[in-house]
Amino acid sequence: MIKGKGKNMLRKTILASLAALFVTTASAQQMEKPLVTVEKPIITENEIPRRYAGFVEAVESTDIMPRVTGVLLKTHFKEGDFVRKGQLLYELEDTSYVAKVESLRAQKESLEAALIYADKEFKRSQKLQKDNATSVASFDRASFEIKSARAKLKDIKAALKDAENTLSYTRIYAPISGYIGKSIYSNGNLITPQTGKLTNITGIAPIYVRFSISEVIFRRDFGGLKGIKKNTLIKVQLADKSISGESVSVDWVDNKLHATTNTISLWAKFNNKSRELLPGGFVTVLLYNKNAQKKPAIRPSALIVKRGGYSVYIIGKDGVVMERDVKIGRTTPDGLQIVTEGLSGDEFVITEGTHKVKPGMIPTLNRK
Repeated sequence: MIKGKGKNMLRKTILASLAALFVTTASAQQMEKPLVTVEKPIITENEIPRRYAGFVEAVESTDIMPRVTGVLLKTHFKEGDFVRKGQLLYELEDTSYVAKVESLRAQKESLEAALIYADKEFKRSQKLQKDNATSVASFDRASFEIKSARAKLKDIKAALKDAENTLSYTRIYAPISGYIGKSIYSNGNLITPQTGKLTNITGIAPIYVRFSISEVIFRRDFGGLKGIKKNTLIKVQLADKSISGESVSVDWVDNKLHATTNTISLWAKFNNKSRELLPGGFVTVLLYNKNAQKKPAIRPSALIVKRGGYSVYIIGKDGVVMERDVKIGRTTPDGLQIVTEGLSGDEFVITEGTHKVKPGMIPTLNRK
């Protein structure tokens, strides 16, 4: 049993040990500063876009239709290929059409010879008539013959032109550039104007994206018909959530409102050189206002939810954590949170590790 002086010494030893342990623990905690990730807000280039459902439409699309009857002799394209305007697509049997053209050319040559003869006769009769060496009836007959020959030649020329035009229809060329679809008929089929289309060509560069907005937004935010082209910037989000790199303005506006929905249709024309947009597809239209004020955007993980609103932790010049109240708006297409009030964009905001710190602490910073 420890008595008197020994008990006091034991108490002092225990107290000294506890004090040393406390100092050691406090020093260790002071040395191990919490690690947090800080980032500067991203200043948005434009306002957060309004999002609308868009439909992709071809600027040019045409059905290839036969205009004459004939057996399909040869197809000059591969289905799905890109064809250029003026490219030969189909050849039809042309035997009867060539024969018709040759027959009319022969008749034309005969009538040209007849007209030369009639012209000579008329001039001869005209000279004799002046000399009173021929009757009026003979002169009138010569005049009739030359007029008749001219009329017949004019008629045959018209018939020949029509026949040559009909013959040209046995060669079918691409009227526009674009991607060609499936050929409905194969070589050897009898084709007539009544058989319907042979195939289709659809142009995809350039291409339209059509969407509709409310009349209120159309007039209030974009200035109506006078301002809509000048004040808009349009991008599209594809089905895989990727955003096309091309930005355009409104190309044209419908000439009437939709009475049932009080909306108006707009068309944006994209060059579509990357061939990302395909006719018939649906996209998400991202509609920006060029005149909107720029705002800072932060990661949602930086927000601290508190009663009545939100705040963020920022790092002061001395490295101390400070709390800043903020107001938020909409989110950007890539998931950032717009801050409408509270940040200028120059601050370093804690985006990871907000649970590790409190105002007044000096954490270790991982800057991004």
